[in-house]
Amino acid sequence: MSQTSRGNLLRGSLTGGLVAALAFVATAKADAVGDFYKGKNLTAIISFAPGGGYDVYARTIAQHLQQYIPGNPTIVLQHMPGGGGVKAANYFDNIAAQDGSIVAMIADSVGVSLKLRPKGAKFDPAKWEYIGRAVTSATVLLVHRNAPATTLDALRKTEITAGATGTGSMSFMGPKVYREMLGLRTKVVAGYPGTNPIVLAIEKGEVHALNWSWASAKSVRGQWLTEKTLIPLIQFALERAPDLPNVPLALELAGNADDKAAIRFMSHYAAIGRALAAPPKIPRDRLAALRKAFDDTMKDPKFLADAKKRKMDIEPATGEAVNKVMREAMATPASVIAKAQSALNRK
Repeated sequence: MSQTSRGNLLRGSLTGGLVAALAFVATAKADAVGDFYKGKNLTAIISFAPGGGYDVYARTIAQHLQQYIPGNPTIVLQHMPGGGGVKAANYFDNIAAQDGSIVAMIADSVGVSLKLRPKGAKFDPAKWEYIGRAVTSATVLLVHRNAPATTLDALRKTEITAGATGTGSMSFMGPKVYREMLGLRTKVVAGYPGTNPIVLAIEKGEVHALNWSWASAKSVRGQWLTEKTLIPLIQFALERAPDLPNVPLALELAGNADDKAAIRFMSHYAAIGRALAAPPKIPRDRLAALRKAFDDTMKDPKFLADAKKRKMDIEPATGEAVNKVMREAMATPASVIAKAQSALNRK
């Protein structure tokens, strides 16, 4: 055998050995994750009450996600409403197990809330490890067709009442921004445990409007939108939704550069969307397994068919991409935060 042949044979043996070693390590890690989850429950904390958009997305994802997680744990939803997501975030950061047995779908606006209303907040979403996002969550001011004002021009003269959950939610912060920065007459009544009770309050005429996730509204009350029972007036996001090309962004309606900067910061929440997060100290192999399982679920034909049947938009993003958005938002300059705080704190 020539020297060249011996060299090729040696390199081939080394390469084959390396591939085998890497495969062994990958299999061992998968087995370790499977051993951890096998026969266990995986709890998913949901920061709002059942019946709303968070519940629909979390429930549908859970039905398909568990088959892709090594060990196939049973996913159990635990609803924890309060403070527009702050209650769930505090629990997730300070009490929940960090071993991967608990994940969470917490209000997309919770990072914005932390910067704007830090009192009572004992969490840091910049340290969370997002698993993945199912859809963006631009919110839209949806006004009932029988409200005193149903156009932007009318809303500059006539007051309407918007229902809201906690002060940390976009259902509260959106209408406050519309009032204080855009000059619209939107009064907010907060304290509802979730969006579904607000929708029921709109049906009864107790309130006139809701600043609601566009994706959730289409999923939960699609018929109302088709029948124009609810009229979209303003979007709170960085970009207009493709199916709302004629509804302006709050960002576009801002009258000066300072207001635009503050609204742009607050609009980051939309890119967080309906996302699952893992706690900061989750073991890396379990995080990697959950991220792969989530990504696989987002491509699963049966999941996509269920989502279509339930009128759920799907605009997936990786956990790493969501991490980047959250961490950039949490690094926003203090001067911009102060401008937004000033608007939200006005009585």
